[in-house]
Amino acid sequence: MSRTHLYIFVLLFFAGCANPPAPGLADLQLDAARGEVVVQVQGVQSVSEVRFAFNGNPAEVLSLSGGSTRLALPLGGKACYGGNRLELEVKSRSGNSDVTLRRSYAFDFKPADPAVKLPAKVQATLGKPAVRPVPIESAFSYGCKAQWRLEPAAGSSPVSSAVPGTADLAFPAKNALGDYPYLVVVTLGDWRWEGVVTLQVGAAPPPATLNVALEGIQSAPVTVVRKADGVKVFEGTVQGSKALGGLEAGTYTVIGGKVEGFTEPLPWEGSLNPGDNVTVPLKYTAGTGPVEPGIAILAPGDTITEPRFEVRVKLDNPGLYSVMHAIFEDKGILTSWSVSPNQSTYSAQVTLNPDLYNGPHILRIRLLKGGKLVDGPAKQVVMNAPWNGAGELEFLGFPASVTLEPGQSTTLSGTLRSVNGYQGPTFLRASAPAGVSVGLNPAQVNMVAAGEVPLQLTVSVPSSSTGLFVVHLEAKDQWDLQHFYTSLNVNVPGKPSVSLSLPADPLTSRPVPVQAQVTGGGQIAKVEFFVDGSLKATDTASPYEWSWDPGLTSNGKTFTLKAVATTAAGLSGEAQATRRVELPLGVRGTVDLGLTPAAGPVTWNGNVYVGGSDGGGNGRVVRVKPQDLSKVGLSFGSEPVRALLLEGGRLYVATGSSLYWTDAGLGSARHLWTPEGGEFCCLEGGGGVYAAYSSVVRSFAEDWALDVGEPVRALASAGGGALYVATDTRILHRAADGSLEAEPHGWQVGRLEVAFSRLWLLTPGRLLRHPLTLNPLRDPDAFEGAGWEQEGTDVRANVANAPDNRKTADQVLVNGASHFLRQRVPVQPETAYTFSFYARNNGGSAAAYSVYDPAHDAEIVPVTSYIETLKEEEGTWKRIVVNFTTPAEVTEVILYPLKDSGEEVNLLLWGARLDRGATPAAYEAVVGQNLCAEPTGMALLNDLWVSDAGGCLTRANNQGAMSQPFKGSKPLAFAPAASGGRLYLAYNDGTLLAVTPGGSVVKQETPVAEAPVLGIAALERLWVPYAGGKIRVVDPVP
Repeated sequence: MSRTHLYIFVLLFFAGCANPPAPGLADLQLDAARGEVVVQVQGVQSVSEVRFAFNGNPAEVLSLSGGSTRLALPLGGKACYGGNRLELEVKSRSGNSDVTLRRSYAFDFKPADPAVKLPAKVQATLGKPAVRPVPIESAFSYGCKAQWRLEPAAGSSPVSSAVPGTADLAFPAKNALGDYPYLVVVTLGDWRWEGVVTLQVGAAPPPATLNVALEGIQSAPVTVVRKADGVKVFEGTVQGSKALGGLEAGTYTVIGGKVEGFTEPLPWEGSLNPGDNVTVPLKYTAGTGPVEPGIAILAPGDTITEPRFEVRVKLDNPGLYSVMHAIFEDKGILTSWSVSPNQSTYSAQVTLNPDLYNGPHILRIRLLKGGKLVDGPAKQVVMNAPWNGAGELEFLGFPASVTLEPGQSTTLSGTLRSVNGYQGPTFLRASAPAGVSVGLNPAQVNMVAAGEVPLQLTVSVPSSSTGLFVVHLEAKDQWDLQHFYTSLNVNVPGKPSVSLSLPADPLTSRPVPVQAQVTGGGQIAKVEFFVDGSLKATDTASPYEWSWDPGLTSNGKTFTLKAVATTAAGLSGEAQATRRVELPLGVRGTVDLGLTPAAGPVTWNGNVYVGGSDGGGNGRVVRVKPQDLSKVGLSFGSEPVRALLLEGGRLYVATGSSLYWTDAGLGSARHLWTPEGGEFCCLEGGGGVYAAYSSVVRSFAEDWALDVGEPVRALASAGGGALYVATDTRILHRAADGSLEAEPHGWQVGRLEVAFSRLWLLTPGRLLRHPLTLNPLRDPDAFEGAGWEQEGTDVRANVANAPDNRKTADQVLVNGASHFLRQRVPVQPETAYTFSFYARNNGGSAAAYSVYDPAHDAEIVPVTSYIETLKEEEGTWKRIVVNFTTPAEVTEVILYPLKDSGEEVNLLLWGARLDRGATPAAYEAVVGQNLCAEPTGMALLNDLWVSDAGGCLTRANNQGAMSQPFKGSKPLAFAPAASGGRLYLAYNDGTLLAVTPGGSVVKQETPVAEAPVLGIAALERLWVPYAGGKIRVVDPVP
């Protein structure tokens, strides 16, 4: 036996020895999709009887299948929306004992909301009430009724309806022509819906006509009942057909009476709108047939004594029928069921208004059998339900309105009184719109004739609420047939509303007029004015005004101004606005640096640093202190300073031949490195310090050096010890582990930057977006390029959209069996590689790839067809992936995306890569944004910005998208600086600009007509170096 089998055997052995669970009912599981709740009976052998009751209704018996211990209780026609309660009793057998298990469950059931089909308008006649049937649709049949009421409620009565079903909304008579808006409120358990309908009172609407047409018989007794009040609008014999005209809008029931020798149709129920002309066919079938055997009416009994009662029917052969109806022959259908072959007992709760139904009735069961209606059993029943139909309830003692402040609560006392002998269980509820919380206690009482019950209503107002709120109190009988309402207004005085009037942002002159407008809230005691939370002025009379002088020290700063209005009652309201003080640009100070600027400016510890060369050509760095414009200088060798870098709490200084570092105070120059000759290229930070002179790159954090064999043009740190290096022919990536990757290129790279998960290359005419993963192939998406050798092929460039939806895919055609498209690539021996490219068949019948070792004249991957892969989904791009491992001593391979495939080659190719390992990296093409002229600088701020001599500012955002939001009129001197959400630029003629990231010019002035150099530093003010060796402080920052 294996270990696995032994383990399973041991588990089964111990499971078999475990003690059986005690008898009990498991937690209820709601299956909303199937419309049922499931309870598992535990610890018993079988179940003999199950009785259940939802929401206090009479208990029902669940039909069992083979004594199953899994009980599935249907919710249709039983559950209400929201909170429900289930009482469950199960008789079962455990061991040699009979066990009765009982448990109560509370659960929430919220299927899809019902849909109320409320019309926008209802037509009414002057002086006459109007009744409009309104359907409420639902995919689920609920066991509780929807309650409908109109607001204002004067002259109207609440109504109820089944869901799905139809409610007859009764609108009171109006004595004047016009439009009367009503709010229709519908509740179903915890669900509430509100809608607005307009009662349009005008000329009398046209009456409706109901046409009764007999089919299969010449003469039959017919009764037509108006459902709203139970009035029989017609009762008599119809010969062939009969038109009943002059009918009011509403819901009607048409009942075809019994005729000897014929089977009568089911009653028809439907709605009539004004002017409707509806024909109702009543189809009689010759021959009555015998009453269906094996059907028993189990409930109700002969006498019905309550408005709500159970109709329960048992079928011995349910598989014979599809639909079953329970009918009062004189009133119509009471309820219906869809019959299942596996269910024999059917039950439903029916609630009837005793005013309309008290008296004798014939209860008939009718069924649909094989597409034909057949009769089941019938019995005489008498409904004799005591009823308080004329009784009323009224709420007393509650005020018509109450006034509360935001955040306040109160408890109101009142009573519920029985009028005209109303008695019995009564349910109470309070409701309010959002903004007020209410609670009514108790929630259920037992009313006695002429009695009163004390009530307490709690009203709470959140601190954020103001306005007028209407609270509704509702009392209803246990049958959900009678509803009584009252309402009270909760008035929450509003806080004063305040608005501020200020000059437009930014503020360009002083003093600044500030005015507060105050409305509402009653008597205003005072208005206080604040700046950045500090009280500056108070005004007690309208107009509420103040004149603010921000002072020169506020230049370039943003302030929050606030006005607070306080009422005599202590309620307050406020308004605030932010404004930036931007007085006209002006030179506030000039410092002669004593050097020719060549590096910086950079800001550090609240100071400004600029590097360059003194009069003797020696390297020098100057620090300027903003408080008093004092300066300190430090010399660095005999060559000009070329670059400054802040990294790790040090200022690194690169001259033409050496690298140094110093502290913030420029205490001394610490020498780091002097390479063996070579021209300075670049100084890079970003988690480490990297410097490049000629072809040598050195890291001072990890202490390594790399000679790339040709002059370095740019560096970019990727963080974590990784570095990108650009030369005239290659881009190299040195990983933190020291491994090196290279990609050939043909661009003239001036700057590199790693940002937004991409590598950005700045060339003389373009900003290029490059993936971080390098690709050793040349022209990877240009198979007609010089990087690819071809023979016997016809390569046509950019003929179709590639997978990235750019028209850069190339078409390759072949007319002979011998052909190739290939590229030689240097590799490492004994290394796993993945060669990949995208291909799409364009009507050809052949395609094959190969990988070849030219040094040993051997195939590493033989010629392999991939045409069938492309034909699996003709016209779809496929990524062809070729895995291989280089043999020992192999340092170069030839990659063939196409070789000796056959004579019928017609392909689209795009996106070739060569990657180390067994998985290809995602392919991303290099794309670019054309500049307007030669670049003059690049800066990584929130976005990546490039300035150029054509006056354009090019932007790359954090999604990798490129644009040119600003196109100026003159050459830009350098890349922008940023502060306060603005970009600061300079033209070569000395013009300074403040620009939004979207390219809008906020300010443009020329404080000095001299050429600015290097860049702008934003430190409280603008610090701008100029070609003559001066740095000027421009105040304020725009």
